Amino acid sequence: MTATTVSGKTSPVARSASALRPAYRGGSRRVPLWLVVALGAVVPLVVIVWWWIGAANGAVNTSVFSSPQKVLDTLRELAADGTLGGALAISLTRAGIGLVIGLAVGLFFGIVTGLSRIGGALVDPTAQILRTIPVLAILPLFVAWFGLTELSKYLIIAFAAAAPIYINTSNGINRVDKKLLETAKVFDLSTLQTTFQVVLPAALPAIFNGLRLSVSISILLLVAAENGNSSSGLGYLASQGLQYFRVDLILAIVIVYGILGLLGNLLVSLLERISLPWLGKKGVR
Repeated sequence: MTATTVSGKTSPVARSASALRPAYRGGSRRVPLWLVVALGAVVPLVVIVWWWIGAANGAVNTSVFSSPQKVLDTLRELAADGTLGGALAISLTRAGIGLVIGLAVGLFFGIVTGLSRIGGALVDPTAQILRTIPVLAILPLFVAWFGLTELSKYLIIAFAAAAPIYINTSNGINRVDKKLLETAKVFDLSTLQTTFQVVLPAALPAIFNGLRLSVSISILLLVAAENGNSSSGLGYLASQGLQYFRVDLILAIVIVYGILGLLGNLLVSLLERISLPWLGKKGVR
């Protein structure tokens, strides 16, 4: 019998077909971006309130841990006289250039490794060795080679930022569903078409994970690149705070670094939402 119902009842054939389909579990709705930001701000706000109350009642030693009001006053002073804006522009330029170089190198070799077994055999062992070397250990080497120049700062950030994008790109390509590749063959797509229309789009979620890590690392290595090896930038301001034991200045720069990291993560998340709209059905990072 081919009918799906008999006397108003579902036939065994229909029940068997429905059993093959995954059960619907009420897919989660996309969380609004404003709610994500609001929820993410809860813990920092609680910490700030605790810090403020502790500084006011003497529970926090303000001589070694400046009060929030003092840190805010320092930030206002730095912003008012243009010191913060100038340092921020210099540091963002360094982080941005280093990040772009690192992303270009990591993405290129990640694609080569993911698409070609020969390329993987040639590149991956060296890449795995380089990524295990502590970046701070080779920082003096970069300074010895290139001096206290902007180039040394760009390259140290690029060196660190290349690893996450390389690993995630390579792994993302290697884990592309084989059925997609078989479908590409059915439609008689060329190797180039398969790469750009099937493989890379399928690997985009992994690539974005690498991008998120690379952005965070570029901010992190900015501190190492600027502290003690620069006469400008946010790291230089932080080192000045340490030299003159101005905890308020150090905390102010730490807050700026934290905001930069948060904004970088939000930017990548927004770009990921735009590029991969179907991931919104699984919720928001």
